[in-house]
Amino acid sequence: MPVRPDPNKETILLRYPLDGSVKVVSALKDEKGSPSLIWVEPSGKNQPRFYECNNCREVANFFDMEYRRAFAENRDRKTIPELYKVPFDKVGLIGEELRKLSDDPQNAVILETVKKYRTYTAQLNRITFDIARMPIAELAAEGFDIEQMKKDGAFKLLEVGRQTKLYPVKAVQTGHITKESTYSLHCFFDQNGEIGFKAQSALSEPEYRTDERLRRELTKQDINDLRAKKTLNRLMQHDGEYCFVGFNKDTQRMIYVPCKDVRIPDYIFGQFIGPSRKQEFERGGSVLLENCNYSGNDNHFSGHAHFDVHRRDYVVDDPHYERPYLPEHIRTQMPKEEVDKYFAGEVMKGYRYKGRDGRPFTQDFRLNTETNACEFIDYQKQAASLQQTQTQGPISDPPESMEPQEAPYMAPHIPEEGQDRSQGPRM
Repeated sequence: MPVRPDPNKETILLRYPLDGSVKVVSALKDEKGSPSLIWVEPSGKNQPRFYECNNCREVANFFDMEYRRAFAENRDRKTIPELYKVPFDKVGLIGEELRKLSDDPQNAVILETVKKYRTYTAQLNRITFDIARMPIAELAAEGFDIEQMKKDGAFKLLEVGRQTKLYPVKAVQTGHITKESTYSLHCFFDQNGEIGFKAQSALSEPEYRTDERLRRELTKQDINDLRAKKTLNRLMQHDGEYCFVGFNKDTQRMIYVPCKDVRIPDYIFGQFIGPSRKQEFERGGSVLLENCNYSGNDNHFSGHAHFDVHRRDYVVDDPHYERPYLPEHIRTQMPKEEVDKYFAGEVMKGYRYKGRDGRPFTQDFRLNTETNACEFIDYQKQAASLQQTQTQGPISDPPESMEPQEAPYMAPHIPEEGQDRSQGPRM
């Protein structure tokens, strides 16, 4: 009896643009710096020989070497395979769809079907904690709703080192009384190199108010930046390591990302990151990048790039576009008449649309005619500015209990259509 493919396991499908052939990785070998690939046909009978993708960085390093070798040999770029990360039980379906692209490369239905599985070495390199190696059963045993977490995309956040939102967990106390608490999760490696989960409950007040060291070292501007979901523009020491620093408003705890755990890409939005730029990033600073673009989009932009602790990636702040820009993930939620209103300069109601995290926006947005970017509207800031104009006096600081509305991170620094920001010239 044939073994049913495991939907929780993923493999790598390869599509070769030169001849349209589709293969499944069976094994990856690196013999003395020379990559060697073993593949099989994407059919059900070969399922036992499928490579299980439980080390994405291994896959990324293998194909990076292959790309460099192809470049050195001046080979046709079409000889380099496209990568697709696909569950075992979807290999046959996606493989067949990819084959059809040879006859109809612009088929919109097929392209939409396979788009969610397309991946790149830079994206694979970002995955620190492979889902296949996560002890998810332990979370279920502790009372976490695994299906809801999958629906929310929580494990996709965890695999790149990000934290989840708060999830409820019910625990039975003495006397069979059920108590519900909420926890945010993030991954870590234990002393044996195994992946584990750390759960954090929400503090009653921000950590930067109760920690004596933070009270001494953080300036008023630092706190304002942290509350606005920004990453500090300097490094701080934590547990003996220099770290990038941010703040989690869900748990009211600080976020520390050790510098040693951050990989600086060779390219950010098509711009080469040389030694001097990398040194600035290593110090926790930002770098001005010009003539950037998303893959497949010729609307170039410029802005300051820096590491963001919330996205665990390098982002571009305050981007200036050549032409009016609307993030693709918002555009797909809009009827045509709403898109036209946006480009005409009208204010759009944020609550009608969702960000990439699946949550409705908390602020309205519009096209910024000076930068051509999509901007959120801070009505509190506008009201304070109006008050200053009317009184001609200084604006008093809002009480500490008044947290400003969070402006969700937007697509100006998120690659189009799932493309990764660190892709350089493609083979």
